Amino acid sequence: MLKLNTSSDQISAIILAAGFSSRMGRFKPLLPAGEKTVLELASRPFITSGITDVRVVTGYRAQELSTVVRRMGAVEVFNPDFKQGMFSSVVAGVKSLGPACRAFFILPVDIPLVRPRTVQDLMAAFQQNKGKIVYPCFEKRRGHPPLISAEYAKAVKRWQGEGGLAGFLKTRSDMAIELPVADEFILFDIDNRQDYQNLLGRLSHIEIPTAREGLFIMRQIFKLDQPLIQHSLKVARVSGIIGQVLNENGLHLSLELLTAAALLHDLARAQPRHALEAAAIIKKMGFPPVAEVVRYHMDLLVEDDRMITEKEVLYLADKIVKGARVVGLSERFNLKARQYKDNPEARAAIARRMESAQKIAGKIERITGKTLEAIVAGRV
Repeated sequence: MLKLNTSSDQISAIILAAGFSSRMGRFKPLLPAGEKTVLELASRPFITSGITDVRVVTGYRAQELSTVVRRMGAVEVFNPDFKQGMFSSVVAGVKSLGPACRAFFILPVDIPLVRPRTVQDLMAAFQQNKGKIVYPCFEKRRGHPPLISAEYAKAVKRWQGEGGLAGFLKTRSDMAIELPVADEFILFDIDNRQDYQNLLGRLSHIEIPTAREGLFIMRQIFKLDQPLIQHSLKVARVSGIIGQVLNENGLHLSLELLTAAALLHDLARAQPRHALEAAAIIKKMGFPPVAEVVRYHMDLLVEDDRMITEKEVLYLADKIVKGARVVGLSERFNLKARQYKDNPEARAAIARRMESAQKIAGKIERITGKTLEAIVAGRV
């Protein structure tokens, strides 16, 4: 993974918000997105990443957008030619850039869920590849926003060929860098009302990676070996089963959080104190709720009067999965005890973990009226 570069003083972001939103039937930039507008949501990854020069290209309903742009602390760039299409807004935005700009992002306003970490990783990649065009890629597909060296600004403004910005960038394909990012939302745009509903549904758990992103992180970013991936997939499956049964009995666990934490819990498996190391990595990637669950998957103090949370479910699921096989608690811990029979300190830790796992299993059985074996049997 690239080292994060926080220097962004000479990098600009251009958000394109001048169009009619004709396919949507509603004006996309001003659609509500939680307590913000879609335009404000689209600006979030840049502002969070320390980019101080954010420019919003307006056209249609510019007067209404001006208030939001000012509230964001961004610069409004009015495009009088917005009716000519999106590329006219690209040109307007590029023309507005100052002489100190070294590179600029281009993001259509209807791609508003790009993760801040993606922007940060793109800047780090550009720092190592000055003069290039850096594309974020998810599952081998390029998405938005590309980070374009300011060396091409003049050529963009003069471009009269077909295909708009994409057509121009094809002429510079030899200068392209593709950066794998754990962000499927570089490919997500709001084209219709269903897309907008999907956006609203995502807002409440935007800091939790999707299952696709979790798999991508394991396979493409950290390149974990297949046995470890299979173990994590099985822990995710078992966690989901237990979580679902608990929810059917009155709990309100986040199955998405459980899945993400299970997929990523062993990212740092080869390192000492790997639970804490993995939690630190995951938090830095922009997923703090997942990090909070992962940090306790090895050691967890279980209180008798405490309600079961995602932490307890992951802890237990990890203890009953050996490799990619579901085993009983006794089998798993007896094996560990024999393995460390000559190490009193390790045996004490094993006994402590066994006690915690048994307490969690007992709580689950009291809530559901089923044994742990009956809950998991036949479903994995």
